[in-house]
Amino acid sequence: MTCPVGEIGWMKQKRLSKPRVAIPLSIFLFVAFFTGHLPAREKDFYFPLLKADLFIQKDGSFLIDEYLTFEFQGNFSWASLWLPLEARKGVSRSNQIEISDFQVADESGQILPAETRISNGRFEARWYFRAADERRTFHLSYRVKGAILSYDDVSELYWQIIGSEVDRPTERAEILVHLPEAVNQKEELLVYGHGPLSGKSEILDARTVGFQAISIPAHQFLEIRVVWPSGLVAGLPTSGLARDIIIKEEEKRVQETMERARRAREAAQKQEEIFHRLGLAWAGWQALGPLIWLLFYFYFWKKVGQDYQFDDIPEYYREIPSNLPPALVQVLRKQGGKPDPVALTATIFDLARRGYFEIAEEKIEEKGLFGPKIKNQVVFNFRAETPIGDKLKPFEQEVLKLLASAAGKEKIDKGTRLKLEDFLAYLKSSAAKLQWFEGWAKSLTTESKKLGFIEPASQRTSQIFLSVSLPLAFLTLSPVLIVMVWLLSPTLKRRQRDWARENELWEALERFLRDFSDFKEIPPEAYKLWDQYLVFGILFGQAKKLVKMIPQILSDERAVKPAWLGGYLALAASRPDINSISRAINSIDRAAAAINQASLSAAHYSSGHGGGFSGGVGGGGGGGGVSAG
Repeated sequence: MTCPVGEIGWMKQKRLSKPRVAIPLSIFLFVAFFTGHLPAREKDFYFPLLKADLFIQKDGSFLIDEYLTFEFQGNFSWASLWLPLEARKGVSRSNQIEISDFQVADESGQILPAETRISNGRFEARWYFRAADERRTFHLSYRVKGAILSYDDVSELYWQIIGSEVDRPTERAEILVHLPEAVNQKEELLVYGHGPLSGKSEILDARTVGFQAISIPAHQFLEIRVVWPSGLVAGLPTSGLARDIIIKEEEKRVQETMERARRAREAAQKQEEIFHRLGLAWAGWQALGPLIWLLFYFYFWKKVGQDYQFDDIPEYYREIPSNLPPALVQVLRKQGGKPDPVALTATIFDLARRGYFEIAEEKIEEKGLFGPKIKNQVVFNFRAETPIGDKLKPFEQEVLKLLASAAGKEKIDKGTRLKLEDFLAYLKSSAAKLQWFEGWAKSLTTESKKLGFIEPASQRTSQIFLSVSLPLAFLTLSPVLIVMVWLLSPTLKRRQRDWARENELWEALERFLRDFSDFKEIPPEAYKLWDQYLVFGILFGQAKKLVKMIPQILSDERAVKPAWLGGYLALAASRPDINSISRAINSIDRAAAAINQASLSAAHYSSGHGGGFSGGVGGGGGGGGVSAG
């Protein structure tokens, strides 16, 4: 394993190092949980963080500057790693590896005692320290010779950062590879990642490429492959042309990964169908178990799952309950659950409302079979300046970054324009962005946990109730109970009192927006809050009703006249039955759904210019294992 560190902002994986508890009787677990008497933890460790910088030298060697972070449970005095000294196969040959200049330092920079040796065809190192129930980070540095292969047209580094022999999980990893000098164009570089499908690769600039991955399980290798034009490194033998061979090799790997994923989905679907049929067949015979379980469920639901009730919440709430962004409102409504694409649509419109860009509809003339025809297109016109007093949350920043990337920008410049059709084309052409929605959803979940939507005791009860009930359902061969457990256990989560109150206010606002068009007179609030009504109307599925009312609202002098809907205000004032805003909402909604769908299908697969990781069997050098005691 080439080593751990790196703050990437992803959600932490549940610690796999925690002891698994065998439960002979469900009552014992419930008693243990509520009395606090749980089994003692065993001595163990895992890797929360991984970070490594690989600096390729002009002589064909590379320097590794890496950080290995352990989460220790118990007392430890040493750690070790080993690396194989024979690289796996390149395009045409294998090669021998040399490791030298090995050194380990602790967090303060102090060099730690260490010993190294060559044994059984591998490099072995051990270093010494003292740690007890704590997190420790070790800085490792060494030089690797013989791992880089050169050909007549390209050179390549094919290296395992984490080997399949590593028997502990890694929560997140970040790797950077630095070339000795920049290439003429970024397109001359090829980057591929292998192993965990959570990974992604990216060409950062003409000299640097990066790799990231999260939730890497034990015995899962993580492998990088970087290809650059020949001539940057010297002193290495060359042999034939390799670039096209490498591309075809990686394309085949992607296809194999996608085929395995397809077979896995089909198998899962068949299994689901089998369970469904068994449930129907056994429903009559398995009624008693579910009824008993329901009694337990309702007891704990009344105790820790039922939301707080408030008698002073009106049927209709006409103000905006808080400044909570629409995407987080949806997560709150779902009791901390995963957002869906409409949350992204609402976020885009909310950012426009707050002044980050204008959403406009333009008419363009296109050639048709019977002469020119007029086509409507949605355009984002960006503003460079940040609205005064506004501060974006991380998930909102990610939306702006995505739109900027689609416009060919690293960051938004004044006057930047992005056509919606170009945005969709960008998503289809860039494999790296196919997994964007999954990462965005995780950032929202992380933010919701920081805000504390759900009571901690309620969260724990829900998890334990599920961990006890699901095995019980399988042991009693009760498909009905399995379905009930799966559907009902998450509902034991109770919102914290303040958030429960705010949730009811959002529900009251939703009822107001749902019945808005039925009111005989437009409420006074609508004239000052109509743009926020539109944003949350999108979130609550009431956008069509609100759009129909906009011409009437904007024709009144009391109405707010924002400039974020470019070209729509004039239309709204002159034409009572407008569809332009509806078309914009529907178009952006389709884009959001496309991002989500891409995340669920080919999201994790890589191309030579960056993207996700492919699976399969490892092929590079490096790897090895890590241990501690």
